[in-house]
Amino acid sequence: MARSPFDLPGYAEALETERVQRILAFHPVPLRVLEFEITPMTLRQYSLLRLVNSPFLPPFATPTTQQLIQLLWVLNPHFTREESEPKREFFAAARRRFVPPPPPRLANRLFRVRWYFKRKTCEINEANAIDQLRKIILAAFADRPEPGTGESAEYYSDECAIIGELAESSGWSPEEIMAMPMAAIFQHLKRNRDVLFAQHGLDALLSNPSDEIIQQHLAEVNSKN
Repeated sequence: MARSPFDLPGYAEALETERVQRILAFHPVPLRVLEFEITPMTLRQYSLLRLVNSPFLPPFATPTTQQLIQLLWVLNPHFTREESEPKREFFAAARRRFVPPPPPRLANRLFRVRWYFKRKTCEINEANAIDQLRKIILAAFADRPEPGTGESAEYYSDECAIIGELAESSGWSPEEIMAMPMAAIFQHLKRNRDVLFAQHGLDALLSNPSDEIIQQHLAEVNSKN
């Protein structure tokens, strides 16, 4: 059995990754998924994706091609609901990258081989984009508070709760909070919980994604005993 968590393979590296990701949350820079530029997800973007039940948000599900394109556009620096040249250019590029042409009508072997390879290329592009986006979103949600258990009526939205807590604790305006990256918001919420527990002489139940490495190790040890 490992004498320290740092003796576990990958644990120190996972901690370093978490440290860097938390710092980068306060220095948001554009990212790229394939050739598509995206911004770190803000509370406003998160809210838009919640409205359409995006499968890219927890608890996660398998997205369609259209849902993939929808997410890439919502996170695009030039996002707008209105028609614009950047919007037209984006959707044209997305269709070329992810949407295969219809099967050829002619029973020509060469046409069908070309169509087959184009379809497979679109499928590979889509799989790669989904994988990249999942990793980006999982990193952004690494410090997300654990969801409550049980069912209860909702009297205000998650967005309202987040804005209310951060406005009260930090004095930021709703507009400032809506424009903040979710990765930074979750860190502020985690810190607020830690401070609240400390005021009552308690230790907050904080966790890191890297804790799974320790849990897996303990499960392996227990299975051998």
